[in-house]
Formats: sequence, C-alpha cells, structure tokens
Amino acid sequence: TVDSVLSTWESVNSSCSGAPQQLANGTYRMTELLAVLAYELDSTGVYGDLIEESLDTLSSVNASCNGAPQQAANGLYRCVELEAIIAHSLDTTGAYKEAISTALDGFSSGNTSASSAPQQQVVGAYSAVQLMAIIAMELDTDGTYSDLILASLDDLSTNNDACNGAPQQLANGLYRLSELSAIVALELDKSGIFKDVISTSLDTLSANDKTCTGAPQQAVNGAYRCVELMAVMAYSKAYTSRDIRLARAARPLVNRPGASFCLRLRKPTPASKPQNVHPHAPHVHQSRTFLATRRQGGWGRY
Repeated sequence: TVDSVLSTWESVNSSCSGAPQQLANGTYRMTELLAVLAYELDSTGVYGDLIEESLDTLSSVNASCNGAPQQAANGLYRCVELEAIIAHSLDTTGAYKEAISTALDGFSSGNTSASSAPQQQVVGAYSAVQLMAIIAMELDTDGTYSDLILASLDDLSTNNDACNGAPQQLANGLYRLSELSAIVALELDKSGIFKDVISTSLDTLSANDKTCTGAPQQAVNGAYRCVELMAVMAYSKAYTSRDIRLARAARPLVNRPGASFCLRLRKPTPASKPQNVHPHAPHVHQSRTFLATRRQGGWGRY
C-alpha cells in the first residue's frame, strides 16, 4: 500500500549516510509507487504480468548492484518501464503510441551509449521525464496544463545544454520529473482533496533548493519530491478516508543528512566543462514536437 511505501521511505532515509544512498532510496520508492498506480489503472489486468516483472527486476538487479549509484540507476530504469505501462494504459485510442515508442527507443539507445552508473541515471531520469510528459498530456483532455508540460520539456533541454556533467543533468531531470509529477497529481486529484499536499511538496522543492551545496543533493531533493507527488497520484486514483487523513497529515520528508539543494542549475565554467552525457537529445525534441502537435490538433476524451 501507499502508506507502507512511505513508511519504508522514511525509515530507510533515517539510516542513509549521504546523498547517494538517499537517491537510491528515493528511486526505489518511486518505482513502488508507480507500480501501485499502474495496477490501479490496469482495470482489465492486461499489464499485470509486466508490472510484476518490473518489480521482480528491481529486486533481482538490486542483489547484484555494487553500491548506491547502481541502485539509483536500477530504480530509475524501473520507473521508465512502469511509466511506459501507465502511458499505454491511458492511451486507449493509440494516439500516443508513437510518442511512447520514441521515448523507449531513446531510453534503449541512451543505455547502450552509457558507460557508467551516473550516465545510466541520466538516461533513466530523462526518459522518465519524457514518459511523464506523455502521461500528463493524456490526462490533460482540455489542454489546461499543456503549456506547462511543454515548458518543462523545454527546460529539460535548455538546462541540459548548461549542465556541467552527469550529476547536474541528473538533478535537471529529477527537477523536471517533479514538476510533471505535480501536474499529473493535480490531474488525478479531481476533487482537489490533495491540492494542499501537492503545493506543499513544490514549496519544499523550492525551499530546499535555496540552501543547495551541490548537484547530488539537488538530485535527492528532486527524487524525494517525486516520491511525495507519486504517492498523491496513487492516493488520488483509489483513496479511502484513511488515505485522505494520512495525506493531509503528511509532512514532506527532510532530506537528511545534508539537507541543502538548488533549483536552477549553476552555469558551468566553460574552461573546465566536462562532456555531458547527452542521452537521446534528438528523441527529447521529437517527443516535444509530437506533444505540441497533439495540443494544436485538439484533445479527445479517452
């Protein structure tokens, strides 16, 4: 259940010794919450085996991980798989089949070119952003959030060009994923019950950001806010009165130790700027173009 995932998140956080372990904790909880949402949306059971397979892979790959960076990559990769399942579940007319396929092709090609766990983390985060944007568009049947969705994709690309290597790229991806997760949470929260919780999570993203000391802590800030917002998604889709009380009482988890983060990535020093991982940048632009075209062409109810 959602509350058990959040309890695990908090207890594991208390034993983390630094940002790398916190990041792994965040991505694993994100995976579990996305699995809950995927199960909730899969009303006919078509994707049940795939959801279970993704969770099994999380566990089996974890057993062979050599440290927190590999664990974080594992978690982000499973997030991509589960977001693809969610996107397919919502795409009852096939209108987004091409966009989903493009995002997954970029994920695969990015993974092939990645030479380390930090680069794999970037590939996973950027692919998760693309798929969350698709999910947000699928739910945005009247175009209320379309400009914000496209702006987040634009920011992903613009900030990527200014990033000083994979750690900043990862923070960029997880911050954009937080923004898009907030949009999806608002879209699923039809009655507005969780509006204050969503707003508090975004405020925490900004507040933590102001005391940033580096990209690794930025990444934790983004991942932890994603956990909060993905919990809201799952609560909103199938909540009980107890779930509502839990959500209203929830306080955003402090990212300790070292709770300090930055919202806008610092401009790199040109003389020392290392090569960015630029995972599937053409695919990011293709997804953005496709979604913009869908917006201009109008929206049907699915």
